[in-house]
Amino acid sequence: MTSRGQAGQNTTQAFEQRIADRHDEYFVLRLYIAGLTPRSTVAVERIRAICERYLAGRLRTGRD
Repeated sequence: MTSRGQAGQNTTQAFEQRIADRHDEYFVLRLYIAGLTPRSTVAVERIRAICERYLAGRLRTGRD
């Protein structure tokens, strides 16, 4: 019997392997923002950082 930590780790590893196996797929992201405010600028920067971390090389923006 495995502990919850081990089961969660196995699930995470399985998920990451499935994502790695799909290297030829990509995601399209379009983010619509009303107005150029300091908060919207921070939001865009955060979204970009998340995408670069988790979707590196597999992201197409509305500009592409």
